[in-house]
Amino acid sequence: TFEAMDKNNDGLLTLEELKEGLGDCHEVNLAEVDIVALFHEMDTDEEGHVEWTEFLAALSSQSMLSSKIACQEAFAVLDIDRDGKISLDELHQMLNLNKAHDEHLELFRCMDKN
Repeated sequence: TFEAMDKNNDGLLTLEELKEGLGDCHEVNLAEVDIVALFHEMDTDEEGHVEWTEFLAALSSQSMLSSKIACQEAFAVLDIDRDGKISLDELHQMLNLNKAHDEHLELFRCMDKN
């Protein structure tokens, strides 16, 4: 976390603190060039350090990207015929439903915007 990497407790992360902090994390295996690129991407005001708000924005952005990718992957699974749409039949097929129930139709109509 930010606090753990901020070794001198000044509320800012230097490039060295980020390198050390990511190096201590065994789940993260980044080359130094990638850490430097990450640092510069997070340092949006280009002051040579990463503030808490910049760190938080970077994490939030990454989280939203991960969520978007997860949604795209889920959509791809449901879009059996790959036409860019999920039909009621595809939904039933993926949910192993034999026939349309009123509640499924209502839910589908509620989600279907076009």
